[in-house]
Formats: sequence, structure tokens, C-alpha cells
Amino acid sequence: MINHDQYLDYLIAVNADMLTHVGSEKDFEGADEAAKYYKRNLRMFSNLNRIELTLKDRMFILMGASHTAFFRDFISRNSKFKMVDSFKYLD
Repeated sequence: MINHDQYLDYLIAVNADMLTHVGSEKDFEGADEAAKYYKRNLRMFSNLNRIELTLKDRMFILMGASHTAFFRDFISRNSKFKMVDSFKYLD
């Protein structure tokens, strides 16, 4: 259930979008925390991009669901990678 698109979209909303509604009158505490989380995901994706791969290489990434939600979006926009539906391999 956790890796389905609907739940992953929910995790993005919980971990980022909802935080943008939190803050004091003159500051942006929630948005700043959301930015830190997004930055962490971008750095993780940057590390992935540093790995030298050939067209024959395959990679399995095991991570928490909220990171998976962001990676799904990053990978869908990147021509270097092709995400494969993990449900094809799970019973």
C-alpha cells in the first residue's frame, strides 16, 4: 500500500505542502522546514547522479516512503533513469 502513487502523493503533501501553512506572523518556520526536507531529497538525488552507470546497469534503491515520493518525481523528469514498477516483482 505504501508505494502506491496515491499514498506517495499524500506523503509529499504531509511532509512539504502542509508545512507551508505553519509559521509566525513575520517568519516562515514551516516553509523553512519544508525547504530543508526538499534540500535533503535533492542532495540524495544528486548523490545518485554521481554514480557512473552504463545502459546495462540496473539499480535498486531502498528508502523510506516519503523519500521515495520525491525520488519518483525527480526520476520521472530525468532522462538518465527509468523507474520500473516494483509491484511487477512483488507478490
